[in-house]
Amino acid sequence: MQLTQLYAQLELIYLEMLTLTQGLQDLCAASSFLTEIDRGKLAELLSSREKLMEQAAAKQKEAGTLELSLRESLQPVEESILLPTKEDSRPVQDRLSSATRRLELLVKEIIALDMVTGQALKRSLQQAAREIGKIQTGKKANKAYQDQDFQSEGFFIDFNK
Repeated sequence: MQLTQLYAQLELIYLEMLTLTQGLQDLCAASSFLTEIDRGKLAELLSSREKLMEQAAAKQKEAGTLELSLRESLQPVEESILLPTKEDSRPVQDRLSSATRRLELLVKEIIALDMVTGQALKRSLQQAAREIGKIQTGKKANKAYQDQDFQSEGFFIDFNK
């Protein structure tokens, strides 16, 4: 497989990951994750994202080994590589560098969205912690004003201590 094809496949994975990250950001902005449905959607999106990240890592590894083998086999630069191909008027190196630039831009955009999403998730987690604290405080208050359970059975007193 050619390196340009691998980069094209990697670009498709990154575009899908970008779309998924935008959906994750929209979900975080619109939801407080107090309902089971929202938490289920979050888990589904994160699971899909994890799969895409594994696919991207595999493609990057494959591209890295292919690039390394190409560099080793092309130590003396051949003239045919620097000449334009019949199907494209640009040299191969220009196509590769433009593909890597596109990939870098996609990754930077994904990282920026991830940072925003991470902050929104952190705020949601803090809000959920506050809600749990309120519930626990309410339960403690209710217990303070209720009678203690009376023990109807017998009990044992240890006088040896």
